[in-house]
Parts: sequence; C-alpha cells; structure tokens
Amino acid sequence: MRYRVPGATQLNAGINMEKDMNASPEELIARKEASREILFIGRGFHKRGVDILVEAFQLFNARHNKTYRLHLVGVRPGEVEPGDERIRFYGYLNKDKPGDRETYWALLASARLFVFPMRFGPIPGVIREAHWMCTPVILTNIPNGSAEKVAHGWDGILVDSLEAADFSQQMDELVRNRDRWREMARNSRESVRANTWDRTARQFLEAIGDKHNGPS
Repeated sequence: MRYRVPGATQLNAGINMEKDMNASPEELIARKEASREILFIGRGFHKRGVDILVEAFQLFNARHNKTYRLHLVGVRPGEVEPGDERIRFYGYLNKDKPGDRETYWALLASARLFVFPMRFGPIPGVIREAHWMCTPVILTNIPNGSAEKVAHGWDGILVDSLEAADFSQQMDELVRNRDRWREMARNSRESVRANTWDRTARQFLEAIGDKHNGPS
C-alpha cells in the first residue's frame, strides 16, 4: 500500500560518526597513505559479493608480495574458506559498545580502500562513513543507483562487472597511482561534507517553518 501524502519533505540523514571521529582530512590521508589495509563492512555474504572480494584481494595481494591485509566486518570466518592469514574477520561491530566503536573507527581511519563488489542494492549508508573518513570506494556499478553514492573518478571507482579480476585491477591501479589516490581521498570527504545532522536539523526546522507560514 502506498500513501500519497501532500507536501512531504525528504530529509537527508547525517553521518553518525561526524562528531566522534574528528581527525582532519590531512591527518587521515597521511595515515591511510602509509597503510596497507583494505576494508569491507557489510552483511550478506552473497548479496554483498564477499566471495568476489576475497578472490580479488588475493589476486591483488599477490602482486604486492602479500603485504596488504583485508578486514571483513560483518562476516563470520566460516563464510570464507580458511587459509589466508592476510584476511581478518570481525563479525558484527556494535557502535553502541565502546570497544566495538573504537575498532570500527580505527578500521575506517586506516583503510587505504573500501571495496564493495555488491550484487544487489540498495547502496548501504556505510559508504558515506567511508567517504567521511577520506576513503576512496570501489563499488559495483549496479543499475539501481551507484552514482548516487560514488561518483566514478571523483571519490571512487564504479566497476562494470562482477569479475574478481576487474576489481583486483582497479584496486591495483588506484594504490599504485598515489596522486590519483590522494585526490580521491580528498574528494571523498568533500562529497559528504554537507551530510551532517546539524544540516538535517536545519532542514527539518526550515520545512516546519515553510509549512507553518504557508497558505492554510
């Protein structure tokens, strides 16, 4: 059933970590540039393409002498075949728990790339958190709106396939091109700079004011 409500206003939600993790973009970019950490946060092994990511990471890491690590948040060890010591599992991290929250922030703060080879939408909100933390995102160019979250070539890469080799290639090209990576890292923060809860509150108050002052 659909309700046709006249005069409805859509408010964009803020980013839940905007005030808690307030490191400057310069600090974050310097930390990430020195790191060799790849990050995935999501639930739904098949839907979110974790199997594709694991294969892509192994292809990528073989070209870098196995010096990178892949951190899988929301994924249980039994969902991935054992044997790769460079892959770490965290299960679900509850940001309402101080220990889990600190781990979550630390992973986002150190991630060189956020890679998400999803098979189906909708696009998860965690991508905005990755961008807030100056993290370029590599995402499947799914037909239901990838561009709404990731602008290809600006704050990330949209991959036109679900092939692990294609994701691996994009990961490799981006980490090898430091100038391009730095530009995308800066653009990532810029792309979500307006997505704050303060702005959401202002929009809400403005919407109320418009309704109150409008014609009766």
